[in-house]
Amino acid sequence: MKTTVASLTDQVQTDFLSAFVKKIIQSGLFQFVAGQFQKVSPSSFSARSSMQRFKKNFNRKYLYLLPVFITGIIIVVGIGSFLGKQDGAVKGVQDQRVAINKPLAVEELNKTYTYIVDKSAPKEIKIKFTIQSCELRDQIVVKGQPAVAVKGRVFFVCNLKLVNDSTTPVAMQTRDYMRLIVDGSPDKLAPDIHNDPVQIQAISSKYSRLGFAIDDSFKKLVLQVGEISGKKEQIELHLQ
Repeated sequence: MKTTVASLTDQVQTDFLSAFVKKIIQSGLFQFVAGQFQKVSPSSFSARSSMQRFKKNFNRKYLYLLPVFITGIIIVVGIGSFLGKQDGAVKGVQDQRVAINKPLAVEELNKTYTYIVDKSAPKEIKIKFTIQSCELRDQIVVKGQPAVAVKGRVFFVCNLKLVNDSTTPVAMQTRDYMRLIVDGSPDKLAPDIHNDPVQIQAISSKYSRLGFAIDDSFKKLVLQVGEISGKKEQIELHLQ
């Protein structure tokens, strides 16, 4: 993209200058001035004599072209300077965003649950907890930096949408609401990749994620969702 913009800028400048010079030559002013300088030999006359000869031979019908000529030069210089700055700005732009690999597999869930975040508060604050999708990744971003899974391991990531319809901001420990069961094991894994506590402002939505580092040789994944001391739902996944 940078090369294309630079080439286009150079072409615009070249085409404009070529057209302008062509107009000057066609006007006759260029040939006239050149002819006057050929007639005046610096070796034969002094500087004052040359100027006088030039004034004497100058046809007044060309005087009206001088303002056009001067204005054209100013325009060319101005456009060249502007395009040069624009070209430099484009060339100097650097994309600072972190790039990571695409997901190895994705499963859309779009399952929504409602949880009371702080039951001790005078007024209940309910959060809509939506699991939008689950992914398998060999690379993720942690604190703005890419993190790569070690050989034999993979990242299992759940993308969340949290909605607070109340007029009170709240902090939520999202990892308390999800566990992962791998290959029917009695062990339930808690997320080790998270943004907790997630701050959800009043009357707003917040996007977050929960992640697990697991063996890439797994056969079956089951996601358990629910409060620690409440009812839970198990979701069998099909990411292979």
